[in-house]
Amino acid sequence: MQKMSSYSWFVVLCGFLILLVTNGMTLSGLTVFDSALLDEFGWQRGELKLRDLITFAGAGFIAPLFGYWADKGHIKKCLLAGCLFLSAGFVAYASVRSLGGVYIAHALFGLSLASAGIVSVVFLVSSQVPAAQRSLALGMALVGSSFGNTLFPQLNLALLKVMDWRTAFLCLSLVPIVLLVALLGFVRTPSVVKAGNSLALPITSVLRSVVFWRIGGIAMITFFAILGVSSHLFLRLTGAGVTPQSAGTFLGLLFMMGLVGKLFSGIFAHKWGVPSLMMAALSLMTVGAWGIGQLVFDHALPWVLCFGLGWGALYTLIQISTVSQFGCEGAGRILGAVAFLEALGGGLGPWLIGLTYDRTGSYNLGFSLIAVLLFVALALSVRLGVGAAEMNKATPTLDASAS
Repeated sequence: MQKMSSYSWFVVLCGFLILLVTNGMTLSGLTVFDSALLDEFGWQRGELKLRDLITFAGAGFIAPLFGYWADKGHIKKCLLAGCLFLSAGFVAYASVRSLGGVYIAHALFGLSLASAGIVSVVFLVSSQVPAAQRSLALGMALVGSSFGNTLFPQLNLALLKVMDWRTAFLCLSLVPIVLLVALLGFVRTPSVVKAGNSLALPITSVLRSVVFWRIGGIAMITFFAILGVSSHLFLRLTGAGVTPQSAGTFLGLLFMMGLVGKLFSGIFAHKWGVPSLMMAALSLMTVGAWGIGQLVFDHALPWVLCFGLGWGALYTLIQISTVSQFGCEGAGRILGAVAFLEALGGGLGPWLIGLTYDRTGSYNLGFSLIAVLLFVALALSVRLGVGAAEMNKATPTLDASAS
């Protein structure tokens, strides 16, 4: 069994830090500013949460382009551009005077997630790690997202205690610049790209495969669910009388359980099988979403734990399944296609849940919708193993273990 080199471990650390910053700053970290924005401008929640649709729809449409550039050997440029887009988005937020300004900032966040988000990280790590260790390496890198989404709500709450929200946004704009400098000095072009390998399966063949659409459907629903829940959990809790600090702690706990799920699935995916773990993770998310929507908040803990653990596992399993099915060479384009579906679901989730609240004055309907969709994803996962087996017989799977 080929062992990971010291540089491979360094790449895993880089992937961890990239997701910690890009995901943590643009996802849960922003939600603690919602109360201040709503109080100052008097917007509807659906109007505000449309920003998330802009972020993730933009990221989804552009991710395939950045995936193509990664395949062509420009992964480092993608990462550096993502840091600049993220910093510019926070500078734009600091000068917001209208909803239009919010939407511009989130368009920049979309560019950041497309260029320095999950597609680039999965591509970078998968191309530098032997196949036997790839599941574990991806799990370790992807927990950066959970760390970021645990860290930034607390950091941002601390900033709001000592400064106004505009100044806090300006301070946060410096974080991606620090990451940019680190990436500029140490990240190299993956060897799988340097070798000039081409995609074994044409992208048109991938898009016609049943297994791709099963993975894509599960990914779309998963991101609809996690973004729908995480972007409204703070408002859901504070609206029920929970203090902002406690609500921030629950939000952090959600992503901390995601961290546990990512590590667990990365360690055991090879032993227990991706389809079985997917079904278990989706079951946990379904139960958790229903519980969060119906619970008395004195009993929030078990539902948050279930949802976070299931989501974390699924986040990693989707990436493992995509790379293991279609290989590393040309993976940027395939991961970009999956990311498009993820982003579409992730953008619709916060917006539609916000609209249901505006129409009904309650989150019960929105969270029930999430639970129903997760049950549909569970049905898709039941057949995923069969589809994967059929595709393996019909098509070659690339291996980058030599990279």
